[in-house]
Amino acid sequence: MKMISSKSLLLPFVVTFAIAVSQPAFAADHVRKRSGNFHTSRGGSGAVEQTTTRSKGHRERSTEWANDNGKTRTRESATTWDKASGTGTYAGSKTGPNGKTTTREGTVTKTGEGTLESHGSVSGPNGRTAIVDTQTQRGENGRTSQSTITHQNGTQSTRSTEVTKTGPGDVVRNSTLTGPNGKTTERTVERTTENGSTTRSVEVTKPNGETESHSVTVTKTPTP
Repeated sequence: MKMISSKSLLLPFVVTFAIAVSQPAFAADHVRKRSGNFHTSRGGSGAVEQTTTRSKGHRERSTEWANDNGKTRTRESATTWDKASGTGTYAGSKTGPNGKTTTREGTVTKTGEGTLESHGSVSGPNGRTAIVDTQTQRGENGRTSQSTITHQNGTQSTRSTEVTKTGPGDVVRNSTLTGPNGKTTERTVERTTENGSTTRSVEVTKPNGETESHSVTVTKTPTP
């Protein structure tokens, strides 16, 4: 996905913790592997493989996308959650076809019924680091989050996000990023699942009003 600015590359991990900490716990390691093929609205295609390992209070996930030109991108994530204390941790990284990596890590604390707070950092491939503080309110059909991103130079951006479940496996996420200069970038991500295929559609509205959109469809490989 095309990034809006050098600062915005620090933001994709801001609210992912809210999903991760809510996953069910398992008494022993449970490994699930998925594979399939993907096609994009821009003519790209390739294969995707994902491995998820769960145990009590812990989850790890590794995903690799390889296009038909041999270029790959990967995403790694790991989360922990202690139900008794209402605290957890998260860490992750993503590496693009150019070999550049963005990493993140932090902690999560339950502050009330359906409310979470997280504090962490995100480091981009250019060496820039941002501190991210997020408050999340979970509801029956989704969640809302408010994040403050403090950049390395001391300036701040804010991000508001609303995630809504629209059906079994279907989710819509709307977010607004306001930069230090007051300009906003709006982003809508819609995920739909039908007949074994999942489509992720993204629309970004830049501060100047220009809109960009693209989508990718992943078709799961049937299990033998």
